[in-house]
Amino acid sequence: MRALWMLPLALAVAAPGCAEPERGDRGAWRGSAAELSASKPEALPADAGLAELLDYAARRNPGVQAARARWQAAIERAPQMRSLPDPQLMYEYWGMERSKQQMLTLGQTIPWPGKLMLAGSQAEKEAQAEFQRYQIARLALAYRVKNAWFELWYLARALEIARENVELARSVEETVRTRYQAAVAAFADMLKAQVELARREDLVKDLEAMKSPTAARLNAALDRPAEAPLPPARNAPADERLAASDAEVLAALAEASPELLAMNAEVAAARDARALARRGPIPDLMLKAGPMVMEQQGMDSQSGVQVGVGLTIPLWFGKYRALRREADAKLAAAEFSRREAGNRLASDAKMALFALRDADRKASLYRDVILPRAEQAMAAALAAYQAGKTPFVEVIDAQRMLIEFRLELARTQANREKALAELEMLAGRELPKETKP
Repeated sequence: MRALWMLPLALAVAAPGCAEPERGDRGAWRGSAAELSASKPEALPADAGLAELLDYAARRNPGVQAARARWQAAIERAPQMRSLPDPQLMYEYWGMERSKQQMLTLGQTIPWPGKLMLAGSQAEKEAQAEFQRYQIARLALAYRVKNAWFELWYLARALEIARENVELARSVEETVRTRYQAAVAAFADMLKAQVELARREDLVKDLEAMKSPTAARLNAALDRPAEAPLPPARNAPADERLAASDAEVLAALAEASPELLAMNAEVAAARDARALARRGPIPDLMLKAGPMVMEQQGMDSQSGVQVGVGLTIPLWFGKYRALRREADAKLAAAEFSRREAGNRLASDAKMALFALRDADRKASLYRDVILPRAEQAMAAALAAYQAGKTPFVEVIDAQRMLIEFRLELARTQANREKALAELEMLAGRELPKETKP
């Protein structure tokens, strides 16, 4: 009798273990939920460079941590979906005038073979997609940090150039004022020099004002207060070029882009969901067993065991037809989204490649051709004016061109780094680079 009591219990306990086997091939995307503990606040080194900022942001950014938590939560769905439904324990009593009967049963529903496997497979693929979403969040964060960092570098370089030009404009204004006092220069020339000096000083103020919102953008990515001090972005971008053709970059994107990998996993999960929906109308097995006791007036009580086997009845066919249509539509949506993402990412990569190549070309042009000539033109115009051979307006024009070209070179260098950062975000990996000759 005791063995019969243990039979249904053993059935209920052993069956879920069969539905959730131990697996060591879950892949590198499987992590530990214990790693989700929040890190303590830490100080940012005063001399931190871009690499240190990227590492700091990856550890502390709440958006990245939220994506990681969603991935960890998704991991825990697979064992749930592969497990059997909870067993049912039921006590029944029948009482009549001369007899009564008591029964204790333990029942277990066992889904049709393959249903639990498909549900678990779907959950695992959804977890893989969440892992890729986590990678997307990390890459997007790195791009935001780089974007703000190189903008701060540009502002620092632009301020340096603007202040040098203020000193140059001040020197020119003093020269014109001296010539005016000696009755050699016109009063209009002195006014023009003073106006140009005021414009240069105003440019310095504008650039200084732009530093605060840009720093706030970087601090937001670092999970720091908007006004928190940041290390200066002093180092110029590396003089490197992309050592890969456009075709190689697009191939790397198609192979390793986390967004495409996430959508591939979502398509695979949708296929599992569709296969599971096809099995929806298949009946599930129901088992139950337990002891029973029957007593009749004037007779000794009798005990025994009852065993039952049953099937679920998939009676509501409209529900299952709707379930299949829903699964078909979700799979189609996932496949269309995957194709749309591929087209969009390729287009974005082509635009970023154009921006990168264009910045490389312009940087070489400004650095090697335009700036040296603009500096010569400025020196010649100033010497000619001091010798009384040219009007002052030519000095002003030469000075304006020089500062514009110097600022444009700095802007081009910063834009080049931003375009490269965008490419690496889209491709999901660091792209090969080589030092320019």
